[in-house]
Amino acid sequence: MTTKFKVTVTDAQINPHLARIYCDVLVAAAREINDSVSQRVIRAHNERACVDVDNEAAFDACIDEIYAAEAAFLCAHRDTEVTL
Repeated sequence: MTTKFKVTVTDAQINPHLARIYCDVLVAAAREINDSVSQRVIRAHNERACVDVDNEAAFDACIDEIYAAEAAFLCAHRDTEVTL
């Protein structure tokens, strides 16, 4: 049986139990919310998984997009409750 937690996005990031369950709590919250800002976070993480790490410029661009997407997500959903 899986226990679900109803927490804000900010609280989810510091919850040690959720950190053990999910590799990236922010991505899990984005998948739960599933709006345009969340989709940007998911897309940025998916692109990082596909980028050629030997191409430093492309990898750096992906990391910059992840930081920008996560910052926009936190601005929009800092106090949004999610069930994880």
